[in-house]
Amino acid sequence: MLQTNLTILIVEDNKGDYVLIREYLHEVFSSVTIHHATSLREGIEILEREEVDIVLLDLTLPDAMGLNTFSTLHQQAEQVPVIILTGLEDADLALESLNIGAQDYIVKDDCTPVLLAKSIQYSIERSKIIKHLIKSEEQYKYLFNHNPLPMMALEKISNKILMVNEAAVLFYGYSETEFLNMDIGNILAKAQKRGDKQTDQNEYRDLQHRKKNGKIIDVEIGEHDIIIEGKNAIITVIHDVTERNKAKEQVRQSEQTFRTISENFPNGAVAVLNDELKILYIAGKEYHVKGVSASYFENTNFISHFHSPEKEKVEENLNRVFAGENAVFEVR
Repeated sequence: MLQTNLTILIVEDNKGDYVLIREYLHEVFSSVTIHHATSLREGIEILEREEVDIVLLDLTLPDAMGLNTFSTLHQQAEQVPVIILTGLEDADLALESLNIGAQDYIVKDDCTPVLLAKSIQYSIERSKIIKHLIKSEEQYKYLFNHNPLPMMALEKISNKILMVNEAAVLFYGYSETEFLNMDIGNILAKAQKRGDKQTDQNEYRDLQHRKKNGKIIDVEIGEHDIIIEGKNAIITVIHDVTERNKAKEQVRQSEQTFRTISENFPNGAVAVLNDELKILYIAGKEYHVKGVSASYFENTNFISHFHSPEKEKVEENLNRVFAGENAVFEVR
């Protein structure tokens, strides 16, 4: 006998069938509370006033027949798992009821205490799992919709946009309805499709997107796989890196300009030191040791190339530079 404290509603108008099911329940469960309704209306009324763990529902009742019986009751109490009790001629309807939310069905002529107990236990556990998944999905959607970064969900095969959050709507200028009638190719600035480049899960990729107003932006895309409504999908998180890339390009151009000037410095050399006075970069037409290449000096300490007392003079002046001052000095 199972040590389970359950409250069960039996909606069955046939007295003989009800009595048999009730006996089965008392046989397999040590503690069970049973409510009985002989019509759909009465069953719904019981659900409105009582906490019920599971419903055993006959599809043929005085005030309801077939799938309408289950559909009406399920709409009133979606959170309560339902097992269909059916005659042999109702088996097709019972199967169809599984597709619209019933947890299980039992053919009355095949019912045994053990079969009934297993069906009840499995149905309750499945219902708990489904509730947990629904709650998890609701929490995920909440985080998705309220994320300050633009986010999209794309169907993996077609690249069709399945979901967008409010931040994406504001960022790109398209309405949610417009997005849901597009695929990711509609906002790519180039003809590149997602499948053109294989990426690992959670990898970030740099692309260019086009906003609704035609503005081209640089974006960094983070991706990971997810299942949405039974479809293999990809969640994308979009970072606007347009300004960052502009800054990087400016630095690159400045560095190139510096290298061009230093490498063509006519009389002497230009050196870049770190705060430990190590030579990071050196270039120019001449060095203070003629015939010696720059590679000889790089990664060496600048002070090591001088002798006292010039050595101390150089160190003193360079330390002034690292303290924020300018220094102009001559040494041998």
